[in-house]
Amino acid sequence: MRQIYLLYARERPSIKMRCLQLGQILKKYYNLTFCNVEDPLVEKIENSIVYFFKHVLANIKKVDFYELKKRNNVLIFDTIDLARGRETDISFDNDFFKNFDYVITPLIVLYNNNKHILKSRYVPHHYDIELNNIKINPNKINRILYVGNNWYINGYINLLDKVEKCFGFSEFSKNFNFYSSFKYHISFYDNAVIDSMFKPITKVATAAAVDAVIICENSDENIFWLGEDYPFYIDMKNKAESIKYWIDRVDKNDIDDSLIEIARSKLGVLKEKLNLLNIVKNYHIPMIEEINKRPDNSFVKILKKDKSNLKE
Repeated sequence: MRQIYLLYARERPSIKMRCLQLGQILKKYYNLTFCNVEDPLVEKIENSIVYFFKHVLANIKKVDFYELKKRNNVLIFDTIDLARGRETDISFDNDFFKNFDYVITPLIVLYNNNKHILKSRYVPHHYDIELNNIKINPNKINRILYVGNNWYINGYINLLDKVEKCFGFSEFSKNFNFYSSFKYHISFYDNAVIDSMFKPITKVATAAAVDAVIICENSDENIFWLGEDYPFYIDMKNKAESIKYWIDRVDKNDIDDSLIEIARSKLGVLKEKLNLLNIVKNYHIPMIEEINKRPDNSFVKILKKDKSNLKE
């Protein structure tokens, strides 16, 4: 069974969740080492499974993929939310991704564009595992909460005068009893800043984890998990008016209980599926076991003397 290495460059929120928290769960099943991409240890890794994460991109030129492949390592790249709306046609078979044996993405749009490529894997984003150990306030108040970066909603922030805003997960967890009392969460993006179609399910998953009803965009990712019939969608083609509509309905307490029950039923299922333990069991372990069942040398590429088949 191969050793697993999780390589990162610096500890950012996406690295904490997608890399460090993933490792906490994988360590229950495999021998695993966290490693900074600039650590000299990288030059000695052999016969292992090596995960690379988004924020190593700035340092990726320092990695000698040729040598890693020559030492019979299997390389996995996690895009996290690589696509930003200007990369809809990105191919996992391009020059950069040819360095890797597997490319995983939490974006169903990006996966669907690449599912014909055998190395492609869809792995959804989970909610922060800290939420598993915090008691949720059961006394819900009829208000909407926005949790996230204020930059993401830049052009719409003036619409949220009746919405409680929490700009950052650390603040959210610090005042969890208060923030988990909100009956509704809202999630959307200013497309002038970042394309909504290319953000993972994280905010929706977070709302599900704290038993809140999410008002969210009808993006491909959200529809994939919540279905076409989810009752609290923001229309991405008429975003401002749709946001105003839902805020006004909640403010007037004019939400039909049957819609809330439909939403809670769907979000209850989502809460289970997007728990990191379940994601590891349903996505990562099958991929790792697929690798471990192959002969030790099955991933070694034919290496040209000029190394032109692997981009340094």
